Amino acid sequence: VPAVNLWNDIVSSVNIHDLKKDYVDNIAEHPEINYDKHYVKSIFQLNALMNKTQKELHHVELPTLIIQGKNDPVVDPISAKEIYKAIKSKQKAVVYVDHDSHVIIKSDDNKIVFDEIIKFISYT
Repeated sequence: VPAVNLWNDIVSSVNIHDLKKDYVDNIAEHPEINYDKHYVKSIFQLNALMNKTQKELHHVELPTLIIQGKNDPVVDPISAKEIYKAIKSKQKAVVYVDHDSHVIIKSDDNKIVFDEIIKFISYT
């Protein structure tokens, strides 16, 4: 993404717009809630936000529940453990759901997710 973003900046500065790549098409698993395009600038900005957020996680002290799909094709499951380790909450938990798509609340077994949320809230 940084390379494509830089390429777009270079192309924009010399007015060769046919070579510019503004977005990448996406075949959304859930078109009613997912984007059909990923804009290069947005992906670049999201990466910057994630980097900044990662550096600030140590400020999180409130109860925190992290739910992660074991086989999420978008978010690496290791990120849940990284967040868990970085936050300073006394009450925190990581729950891995046996699911292989990104939007786990849209799965047939989403009751597991909601049950975990209720359980966490009940004990905090």
